[in-house]
Amino acid sequence: MSQPERAREKEVALLRRSVAEKERARAASDILCRSLADETHQLRRTLAATAHMCQHLAKCLDERQRAQGDVGEKSPEPERTGGAASVQAVIEKLREENRLLRQKVTHVEDLNAKWQRYDASRDEYVRGLHAQLQGLQAPSEPERPSCPELMRKEISRLNRQLEEKIRACADVRRELVAVRGARDTALERVQMLEQQVSARG
Repeated sequence: MSQPERAREKEVALLRRSVAEKERARAASDILCRSLADETHQLRRTLAATAHMCQHLAKCLDERQRAQGDVGEKSPEPERTGGAASVQAVIEKLREENRLLRQKVTHVEDLNAKWQRYDASRDEYVRGLHAQLQGLQAPSEPERPSCPELMRKEISRLNRQLEEKIRACADVRRELVAVRGARDTALERVQMLEQQVSARG
């Protein structure tokens, strides 16, 4: 084997390893994205249940406030009225928190959609790289010397996209942690509201 052929074989081997690394990175990012998508779906269901519970509690409180209003016309109770106003304020705050949480979930879903487009783009790049590797192993043609350089450019671009993916996944991981914390706070408020409804029963 001549010196140029050995150099060409070595370059092909290096490019193959680079493509394999990109595929492993893609597989890892796919797993993370699926995990984030599952977490988003579960969080969305929890928020929907929380919103439904808020509506139910608000209805119960409204009914009891009307009933107590009819009874209390002859002997008003300032403390009870103040408690009802406090509960109503909690309900309104909880509804606002749910609205903000829904916006965050929508934002996370938009990010997931963008990452899926990145995945599709990377798949296309990897297929192109494989095709070019096959071309490198074919008999030499006048234009073949440009293929390794083209592949290096493609790999460099793929590297940049993977770095963007990693940063984006880290961002959404932090955001999901914040959303989960807000969800837990909302559920605690629902529990407190339930206790207040029971106390007024």
